[in-house]
Amino acid sequence: MNTMPAVMERQMGESDELSIARLFDLALDLLCVAGTDGYFKRVNDAFERVLGYSKAELMAIPFVDFVHPEDVEATLHAIRQLEHGEVVTDFENRFLSKAGEWRWLVWRSMPSDDGRYIYGCARDVTDERHTIAVADERGAIMARQSKDLERVGLVHRTLTQAVADGATTVDVLRLVADLTGKPTALFSASFNVLHCVAPNGATTTPADWTIEGAAPRVRRALADTDGSRPSTVVPALPQLGVNVRHLVGRVVARGEDIGYLLVAEIGTPLSSFDAQVVEHSSTVLSLELVSSRRQLEAEGQAREDFLADLLQGDREPARLIRRSTSYGVDLEAPQVLVRVGWDPTAQHRITGSARRAYFATRLGEQLGDKHIVAAGLPGADVFLCRLPVVGGRAGLEEVRAAVRSALDSSGLRTKSSGALVSGVCTEVSDYAAAHRDLRVALEAMSRDAGSCTVSLLADMGVLRAFMSGGTAESARRIADQLLAPLVERDRTGAGLVATLRSFLDNNAHYRKTATALGVHENTVRYRLNQVKQLTGVDPDNLDSLLDVRFALQMLGEDRTEAENDRLGLPAD
Repeated sequence: MNTMPAVMERQMGESDELSIARLFDLALDLLCVAGTDGYFKRVNDAFERVLGYSKAELMAIPFVDFVHPEDVEATLHAIRQLEHGEVVTDFENRFLSKAGEWRWLVWRSMPSDDGRYIYGCARDVTDERHTIAVADERGAIMARQSKDLERVGLVHRTLTQAVADGATTVDVLRLVADLTGKPTALFSASFNVLHCVAPNGATTTPADWTIEGAAPRVRRALADTDGSRPSTVVPALPQLGVNVRHLVGRVVARGEDIGYLLVAEIGTPLSSFDAQVVEHSSTVLSLELVSSRRQLEAEGQAREDFLADLLQGDREPARLIRRSTSYGVDLEAPQVLVRVGWDPTAQHRITGSARRAYFATRLGEQLGDKHIVAAGLPGADVFLCRLPVVGGRAGLEEVRAAVRSALDSSGLRTKSSGALVSGVCTEVSDYAAAHRDLRVALEAMSRDAGSCTVSLLADMGVLRAFMSGGTAESARRIADQLLAPLVERDRTGAGLVATLRSFLDNNAHYRKTATALGVHENTVRYRLNQVKQLTGVDPDNLDSLLDVRFALQMLGEDRTEAENDRLGLPAD
């Protein structure tokens, strides 16, 4: 429509109309005249500039068709107010531009005197609203960051106080789980689950942490982390059995990863706050683990010093017994020593203390003994073990089998030159002597054996130990250990030593021995079978018989005639 409404034409002349029309189009704001039929009757040039439509396009369709669907109802309400003669100010709605953008307009409108027309003036405030929205968003971001900083500060204070109060690694993990509201776990550097906890008293087990299978992928993701970004998010990897995202923090000591702190995205999504918690906690855990490692090293050194003093044999027995209780060792109960020699040409990837701790753990698993003490010596390690409850020869055999299994399970068999198990030690004074005997016997065994063997000192043989460089005192102790079970059994009248002596005197002939002793031949066989069970001496093996003869001769030298007669040993 190109002319002013008729009501306006009657009130002004042509020159006045032209002037007003020019002023209408020069206005920076959007000016319009609309009819109560819902169509624009006239719009100024600002409409074309802001919305991009031509005047003809704007007046061709109802103006509510340009209004945002969410604003239509409010717009129709404003029109009804105008129809009732009310003035509407500061009304906002959105108009669709030809470019497809929604432009925010603020209107001031009033009805004509006859109510047939609406005069409207609008201002485009889209850019202003955007500026305000950006400012609001920035304000919200700053508020969130401030809140996060406050929460992170609380986290830092909480963790620091917890460590100061002596919190354990599990305590720190429980704090992380409660702060993030998500399951948390600590993995070793080799990516095995060390500890795992869930928030709010829930439970989680290592079986729940299937991310172990994705360790290579996790390490690649961690390769990009540094001091400025010490954590990363690992995506879900369904093909590897990992169905949720994980936030991973590096636990570092001396520039090397000693573990990984993981938070699983279960419940709420991972957030920047979670990352802050993980990064702070990783630092705390680094200090905790390093402190724990140093404490373990100090405790390990103290245990080694204790065993070294025990083997030296120059410390007060009562004091050693008191010290032993600190390490879970009962020196008043039967114990044995295990000496493991190491091939000097073999390459070890770990330190001697780490090797001893590792082997002691494996040996303890086999024996069910958590308190095995170890000490390092030139070319060998010595381990103090509790004798299994079966005792005697059977107990020593259990220890030998455990040493074999520990060498195999630890992967150290190829690096060992052999291992030897001592006799049973029941007095503090026994350990120094047993240690000397082990050293001499193991050196002899290492020279003779072509590969790593695990033997009992009692099986080394008295004659062999003596001929291999040992002293008469060492040979005497081995002889005593060899025959001690028989002497003990003879206190019940078993007659084992006398039967063994007669068997040797009669050139290992069963019938002649029975005749000499005045017993049935089966009795001789029964007694010699007991000898074999108690000592491992095989009556049908010549080497065993020679060793027993030598042992009987050595023990007989220091006994009185009455003792020799009672035990069936030869007199001087």
